[in-house]
Amino acid sequence: MGLNDIHSTLELSHVPWGPEVAADLEHVQAEDAGVSWYAQEVEARRLLLLSVTRDGERIGTVAYRIEAMDWGSEMVIVAGAGFDSRADLTEVVFPALEAVAANAGMASLRFHTSRKGLELKAARQGWYFAEAVYRKRV
Repeated sequence: MGLNDIHSTLELSHVPWGPEVAADLEHVQAEDAGVSWYAQEVEARRLLLLSVTRDGERIGTVAYRIEAMDWGSEMVIVAGAGFDSRADLTEVVFPALEAVAANAGMASLRFHTSRKGLELKAARQGWYFAEAVYRKRV
């Protein structure tokens, strides 16, 4: 199956918190956030969830929030997890997220990562470096 075939069958839809979402987000390696944090943020309506499906099969989850910026609303991708043996999910999910954001009237998207490989994949799709975050625990 080619990349275009995967795009044509990929669907993102809003979902509530549930066991499948929790199972996906357990795989996210976030320094400050565990599964319970995501659950609390969704319950407080500070995070929204998208289920990623292909051919009716659930293959992942994306958690995001919306922030007001000087230039308009920005979709902030907080976490994403999933697996599809047919394609690199970043190649198909990033464009789908761009479409979701554009259809919702958002002006931009943003994500933070410490994964160099993800930085390179994003750059190949037109994302650009915007900031660096440094942390020191005391």
